[in-house]
Amino acid sequence: SMLTELVVGRDAAEVARLPKEELLDEIGIPLTPVRLKCALLGFGVLKVALNKGKGTPLPEEWSSSDDLSFR
Repeated sequence: SMLTELVVGRDAAEVARLPKEELLDEIGIPLTPVRLKCALLGFGVLKVALNKGKGTPLPEEWSSSDDLSFR
């Protein structure tokens, strides 16, 4: 996947700091709001897993299960 290609070879700290814009730039096409949520779903899951793995709290804007935009 494009996300996998973007993160392979980076350490966890670097991936945790990765902005969503870098993934969206890699996709390279305009996305509708629904497609944007789909495009960022894996990215969000990866970021949540990295935070939980470190035992750090998730950012407040990530606490809503229906907010997949990861502001």
